[in-house]
Amino acid sequence: MKTNLSLVSIIFCAIFFLIHIAIYAQRAEVSLGVPVFNNVYVHFEKPISKWKNISFTSSAAYKFHADNDIRFGELFFSSVIKSNSIRRTKFDVGLRSYLVKFDRQKWLNMYVGASFLVGKMSREFNDYRLNIPKDSLTQKAVYFGPEFTTGLKIIILKKIIITPVLGLAYFFKSDNSENISKKAELWYARDWFDGEILNHNNTEARRKDFINSGFGWTPNIYLNIGYKF
Repeated sequence: MKTNLSLVSIIFCAIFFLIHIAIYAQRAEVSLGVPVFNNVYVHFEKPISKWKNISFTSSAAYKFHADNDIRFGELFFSSVIKSNSIRRTKFDVGLRSYLVKFDRQKWLNMYVGASFLVGKMSREFNDYRLNIPKDSLTQKAVYFGPEFTTGLKIIILKKIIITPVLGLAYFFKSDNSENISKKAELWYARDWFDGEILNHNNTEARRKDFINSGFGWTPNIYLNIGYKF
């Protein structure tokens, strides 16, 4: 099943890329993300001719299997997740408004943006050797919603693009998390580094917080590193 889902994701991404390459071959800026922290992405951007400081953007990204938590953005993705693995696929379209007109930007430009995002997520919670069935530790969801961002676009040697971004999104989700284990030991508050138990209380509330993390109102921190073609 996982192989089929991965194959569908790859095919969908390939079609997505081909369509955009065909549509935006003229005057479009295309950048491919460097696969840092198991992330890879393609970003398309094209200025709107009537307002040259405003551009249309679209992107697609995929995060491979990753061990341990990455709590400050996961580069192109973002979440605060108690898990030992995560996979994400996401697509978005939006607009950016730059301080400097698109055709005059040199090595640094600031922008604000808005986009609509659709994504698919699968994550596995760490069972701390509690021998919980894997099906009761796996959460899958399709999520979607608007995102508002502000960031810097840094261009080095006319080809390398670094984009630190601060964002705020509201993500709806379409999953039923009742299958996730309610075993109290799984939801004890633990030390970040060694997993030592810090608090045995409020496990039900903590479970709810964790399975809903990354949805609803979500502050995001991105650091995208790419190569411009």
